[in-house]
Order: sequence, then C-alpha cells, then structure tokens
Amino acid sequence: MRKDADLKHLFTGPRTGEPGRPRVYVGKVSLRDFSRWDALPWVDEGMVYTVVAHSVRLKRQVRVVAVVWPGSRRTEVLFSTSTEMTAATIIALYRARFSMEFPFWDGKQFARLSECQSRQLEALHFHWNMALMAVSAARLSQLQDQRACPLVFSMEDQHRRAYNAFFAGRISSILKLEQSDQKREELLTDLLALGVKAA
Repeated sequence: MRKDADLKHLFTGPRTGEPGRPRVYVGKVSLRDFSRWDALPWVDEGMVYTVVAHSVRLKRQVRVVAVVWPGSRRTEVLFSTSTEMTAATIIALYRARFSMEFPFWDGKQFARLSECQSRQLEALHFHWNMALMAVSAARLSQLQDQRACPLVFSMEDQHRRAYNAFFAGRISSILKLEQSDQKREELLTDLLALGVKAA
C-alpha cells in the first residue's frame, strides 16, 4: 500500500441515539503515528502494527499491517481485504508472493513465457504451462546436482549448460571422436561449465 494511502479509523464507540446518520469514521489513519494501532512484537522486523480501517479508494474495510524497522525510517505498509486475517499471515503471504516472482522472471528471460503468438485460450495456457514447467525442471535439475543448502539457482547458467551440452554433442557426432569414457567425461564436464557464472 502507498505511504500516503487515504484510510479512516472506524468508529467503535456506543451509539448516542441522536437523530441522523450514525457515526462511521473517527479521523484519518496516520502511517507515522501508531498510537491508535495494535502493536505486535515481532522477531525479525522489530515492531509490527495492525489496524482495521476503511480504505477510501477501495471503498471497503481492510486490515492494514505496518512493519517498522528499528533505527530506520523505512516502513512497509501491507494490507488485506480480509479483515479476519492475522498480521503474521499477511506478512507471510507477501513474502511468498515476492519469491513467486522469480519463476516468472526466469520464464520471460529464458523460457519465452511472453512470446506466444496464439490468441486461443487453450494454446496460451499450454504455452505458459510449458514455459513455467521448463523453469521448474531446470530448478529440479540444479537441486539434484547441488547438495549444498540453501539452493543457489541461476536459470541463465542452466540455459548455458544445456546449450553447451547440445553443442558438444553436435561436434562429437560430426567428428566421431573416439576417446575413453573417462577422458570424454572430463572434457564434457569442462565444456559444460564454459561461460557459467560462479554462484
């Protein structure tokens, strides 16, 4: 959510019984003064504040979560249209959303995710599924090769290794080189790593 989002506090006081429309809001939500917010202790970020407010732009109630880092002026403002959702769940979902962007980046750069020219819905779905499956297969391949944890994955390196393997196989089939299996394995290992970045 933007730092200048137009939010209003909900009125939770008793009804006075006076004629006219009942009071609904009680002031604007400040994203700098958290005295009217619910404070939650947080292990990673220092302090987390949450409040259920009315969003003027969305025309509905939302749960707003502000993550404030100690010793820094940076504040992340997250929100959910589900007012029953907890602040921890909202933060976890936003973190998962950020990690889900990487397959789409890799798919666009190396698996031609956005280059389908068909206008049929079934063909588009098939193309997108195949592109994202190629990224997942490359990630699985690297996960099987790499025993270190956490996984260091580079789609560019996997793309380069696949091209090197194709190129080496093509040269070997044309020249019909006869070498021992061990020697061929050593040469192939060096060739497959050509141009791969050190991760």
